[in-house]
Amino acid sequence: MYTSGIKRALMQQGDEIGISNIDLSNYDIVIIGTPVWGGHPTPVVNAGLGIIKEAKGKKAVAFATYRGSEGETLNILRKRLEDAGMNVLGAYGFSEKETEDSGKIDEMIKEARL
Repeated sequence: MYTSGIKRALMQQGDEIGISNIDLSNYDIVIIGTPVWGGHPTPVVNAGLGIIKEAKGKKAVAFATYRGSEGETLNILRKRLEDAGMNVLGAYGFSEKETEDSGKIDEMIKEARL
């Protein structure tokens, strides 16, 4: 998936996901995460971000996991969520080692509870 999808990730394109909208009207907060492909969100996450509906004023927390660098991923996630009308409380990058750091994960969870 990575080898064939990295070009679409770099171009911020989405994959076909089989649905036409994600309605957030019944949720107060959304937590969205993605692995990093070439410094960008994956194509499937790009697709999901593109079909968010009823998100104005909703709270969001974003995160990305990566091996080398988070690149532009968190900036892209933040902008796309804000463009959908959401209030982004925080954006967190977790290196492979940091995924084992419960302190940083706890910090993200705390943000989500605000």
